[in-house]
Amino acid sequence: MPEFAVARLGTSLFRTPGPIYSTAISRDGTLLAAGTTSASGQFPSQDIAIVVFDAKTGATRHRFNGYGHVVRGLSFSPDNRSLAAAHGDGSVSLHDLTTGQEVWRLKDVNSDCVLILPDGQSVAMQRGTSVVLVKIMDGTITQTLRSPERRIHAIAATDKGDRLAAAADSGFVFVWDLTSGVQTHRFLVKEKYALGLAFSPDGRRLAAAGFNNDYTVWDLTTKKLLWSMNPDPDGVGGPLVFSTDGQELLGLRRGGGVFDANTGAIKRRLDDLPSHHIAGVSGDRTLYAPVFSDHEARLVDIASGKQRNVVPGHRRPPAAAVFADGGPVVYTACEEEPIRRWDARTGKFDRAIKRTVISLIASPGGERIATLDKDGNIGILNVHSDEWTSFKKGAVFMGPGAIAPAGRDGWLYDELYQLEYFRWDGHASELKPCVTGRHFRLETSRPEDVRFATSPDGKQIIYTLARKDSPVVWWDAVTGKVIRSQPSTIPLAPRFFLPNGEYVLAESPAGITLIRADTGEIVRLVCPRDRLSLDRPLKAIAVSPDGRLLAAGRDHGIQLVEIATGEVRRVFQPGETLSSLAFSPDGSRLVSTGAGCAGLVWDVFAPASGHNASSLEKLSSVLENGTGQEAHDAICRLRQKPELVLSMARAIVPSKRENTDRVLRLLADLDDVSFPVRETAQRELTKFDRDTLPVIEEFLRKPNLSPESIARGERARDSLRRETVGSKLKRQLRVVELLEAVDTPEARAELGRLGRGDPGIRLTTEAGESLKRLESRPVPVPAAKSK
Repeated sequence: MPEFAVARLGTSLFRTPGPIYSTAISRDGTLLAAGTTSASGQFPSQDIAIVVFDAKTGATRHRFNGYGHVVRGLSFSPDNRSLAAAHGDGSVSLHDLTTGQEVWRLKDVNSDCVLILPDGQSVAMQRGTSVVLVKIMDGTITQTLRSPERRIHAIAATDKGDRLAAAADSGFVFVWDLTSGVQTHRFLVKEKYALGLAFSPDGRRLAAAGFNNDYTVWDLTTKKLLWSMNPDPDGVGGPLVFSTDGQELLGLRRGGGVFDANTGAIKRRLDDLPSHHIAGVSGDRTLYAPVFSDHEARLVDIASGKQRNVVPGHRRPPAAAVFADGGPVVYTACEEEPIRRWDARTGKFDRAIKRTVISLIASPGGERIATLDKDGNIGILNVHSDEWTSFKKGAVFMGPGAIAPAGRDGWLYDELYQLEYFRWDGHASELKPCVTGRHFRLETSRPEDVRFATSPDGKQIIYTLARKDSPVVWWDAVTGKVIRSQPSTIPLAPRFFLPNGEYVLAESPAGITLIRADTGEIVRLVCPRDRLSLDRPLKAIAVSPDGRLLAAGRDHGIQLVEIATGEVRRVFQPGETLSSLAFSPDGSRLVSTGAGCAGLVWDVFAPASGHNASSLEKLSSVLENGTGQEAHDAICRLRQKPELVLSMARAIVPSKRENTDRVLRLLADLDDVSFPVRETAQRELTKFDRDTLPVIEEFLRKPNLSPESIARGERARDSLRRETVGSKLKRQLRVVELLEAVDTPEARAELGRLGRGDPGIRLTTEAGESLKRLESRPVPVPAAKSK
């Protein structure tokens, strides 16, 4: 597992980063390749790749780039040394499986399929209105087979490699003698065109599976039709294969079955067939790899129809994951698959809950899980009894900071985790609570476009719409009235209130931005856009329960950002595109889900290897002057050393607001008759730290201030709001964090002492909030002293 990961929910075996579009199996059945398409519709994308697995163990042997939006076709060489791929951008590439390198890539080929011939020397593909053979060594064309019309949907070769067949968009199937390059046969399928071709083991018959599920077999010696039949008019043809003795023909797409290869009689139907028209078949006709457009590569025994590799976990990326029952349990949800429950400490699968949902929210104590399915049905799951309670359809809001599809009904959480029910008027886009009669009108006909954050007490919502000109709106959820609405100079998407309720994290063009909850004013940038690859709304984002850490990421790992300073304290590397993140109730664990269809549980405070600082002086210096990652490593070690944390805390003097009289004099000078005095006063005010803000803000609330006093005072206030945390305060805040983490009676006493500093000062406020959170827990029992 990656560094700092402590448990994997499921497995990474046979997993691909994007939905599978094409597969191939080596001739001897030892290798399985899967080509993916984009899961998000965005490309170039990390989802688009070619993954080569060990077919026995499921371990990844190689991973190559895919080009365009999809990998359309794959083919192994007979000796397993090479793999050819056709890509969505019209190129074909060849990869060396001994070195893991791309050997060559031909652009503007525009072939939907590719085939390495049985001699292992040539690759067949479409180019223009021809099928061409190119050298496997360098990609140069060695033979051109003319006559295909427009698009080629399938290519097949005999086991000896003496004949090649291609199915064209016109409905014709062409056969060439590869020795002479002469076209020897031309057949026409009944309707549309063929999506699958297969030669019999002796090379004397050719079978085609048509678009309308017509299965046809021709005798290549007599050039006559042997038989044709349609087993399922609603099906669509695709991959097919003759049995090893040539007596049966197997249609391997939904609606297919097992036919008598000589007469076409249906011998039996096959279950669990894919709906996709591309599936790899091994050269010895014993295995095939169906494509279900999910993220799990499968190997199926053709004779028995049984899947060889059954792996735990979801087959698609989980849409959500939450810790429950106080933290030892994780629930994951994936559309069209049951909810799964895992042991968060070991990663062991516990059980499946037969509900298919797209969103999960845990109650504060984790004893209940609220769920939402794709049709808007709401449910509550009791994690102890698995008892399920269903509610109405059409959820609008789903928990703090999350949005869910809107239908006719909606709901919100309040601070007691109660549900308030609302009804949508589909014509007026109006939200009407069913009980109280309060209502709130949204300025949109698409409620799913709403971006919002809910205050910690559940009484206020800040929302905006997913468009550039949308204002930011404050809604009082108690009275049902709009508190204020103001235009936003830049697009803002509110995501999370911090626990103190004073600030909100929002997405902006610059990245994750901290804004004031009361005014929407931008305070500072917490995490830049380029650090997170923010080209679309961010799904993988979470805030720790204490409001100190932001976890966010997509394709470049999970950034653990200290909200107070904006410094990156740790980076987790899951190695996959992320779909969701969630902290445990105590903030010590983080669960991530991604395209690998398995979740990872991370230890947020696991000490990093190689950190040598151990003395009080060195660790204190690192907290003050080290990088964010160095400071986090020191915090991880100090969490295990309560005596050092207490020593650091006792050295901190409770904050006092110094120079208040001087600040007041400077504020008075902002309206002085002398311009130099006014300039000097404003400049000096900006030199104070952020703890001076309450004095300035109180001054600005005074009536009858002159316009110049207001303007200069606001500029000084705004400058202090943007000020970064100084090194001394940084160390103090991190010591407060450690006191909350160690949670001993002595630590609580120190928090109480620091919280008795002057009100409104950052250190005083942080210590007070930490102590308040601890007071909601049982008082820890002091460890017994040894005699």
